[in-house]
Amino acid sequence: MRDPVEMAGGTGRRQHGIVTIIKIVGAFLSLLIGSGFSTGQEALQFFVAYGYQGIAAILLFLVFGTYMSVTFLLVGQKHGFRNNEGVFQFYAGDTFGTLFSLYAIVTLYSIYVVMLSAAGSVLHESYGLPVVVGVGLMGLLVLGALYFGLREIVNVLGALGPVLIVTIICIAIAAIARDPERVSEGARIAPTLDTLRASDSWWLSGMLYPALVAIGLASFMTPLGAQVASTRSLVIAGILGPVFFVLTLVCIAFALFSGMPEVASVSIPMLYLANNSIPFIAPLFSGIITVCIFTTAVPMLWATLVRFSEDGSGRYHLLAVALTVFGIFSAMVLPFHELLNIIYPTIGYSGFILMALMLIKQVRTRSLA
Repeated sequence: MRDPVEMAGGTGRRQHGIVTIIKIVGAFLSLLIGSGFSTGQEALQFFVAYGYQGIAAILLFLVFGTYMSVTFLLVGQKHGFRNNEGVFQFYAGDTFGTLFSLYAIVTLYSIYVVMLSAAGSVLHESYGLPVVVGVGLMGLLVLGALYFGLREIVNVLGALGPVLIVTIICIAIAAIARDPERVSEGARIAPTLDTLRASDSWWLSGMLYPALVAIGLASFMTPLGAQVASTRSLVIAGILGPVFFVLTLVCIAFALFSGMPEVASVSIPMLYLANNSIPFIAPLFSGIITVCIFTTAVPMLWATLVRFSEDGSGRYHLLAVALTVFGIFSAMVLPFHELLNIIYPTIGYSGFILMALMLIKQVRTRSLA
């Protein structure tokens, strides 16, 4: 797979200016607005389930998400880190940092399993396929991309990210416009519904969400910062990325409020809203989500494989088959929304450790980077 710099349009030379800001903001959004986000389950469990208090939780994410985004970009610029092991060792020391980088691989594989489960739910709710068929089909497609070297196809399909964002916003606006009065009613009843929640309180969920993405941001944004000469550009990009993400998230939250209580009981809330607000776009939306699941799952599994084997080696191929089989069975243990409810908050709690290490390092050195 391409490294984060290449994925953001870097050339290996130091970049600066408005084009670089746009590329970094786009990279931030592509990292966070993936298949898990696009289904609506993340927004539902981390924010919407708490009613209007969930909006306050989103603002907590804005604060901590911006802090991490700017910090990782500046650390990457100052120290030239090209991978997550370097940044983890910077904050946690050689031994613990290496252990943290290994744990990061476990989280990536866990996300891969969640992606398989999501594919099963999307294809079931969209086309009536049995969940096991959708999970198995996605597992085989990912295996084929990694086993036969079809990663360029993944890179091309990954360009659908902006299309996904625009489609999500259109669906959200249409859902709100369909019955604006239901937004306030939905926000009122949301906390009373038997909905899966990331935690018992809105403020903890607001803290868990930035912690959930901390490891991914450390792995992805730090190498981008290493390629940019202008500190001003990094700071601007580090702020704008979270701001645009939060605007999209608030839009989705209000749309989900308007779909209460029905959206609280489905695996793919955004697909439910699409079917009820813009029926003709629902098949396109489900197709885009499926493709984005594929383009998310491939790098997750690839990163796991290359941590323990050389790309293209015999061990790589054997491990790819083994992890695919294990992933398919794991994805069938629980429904998508329940699996996400277990794995994502767990990753978030571990992300608290990284956030604490960042703060300790900054207090000791009296420097953001």
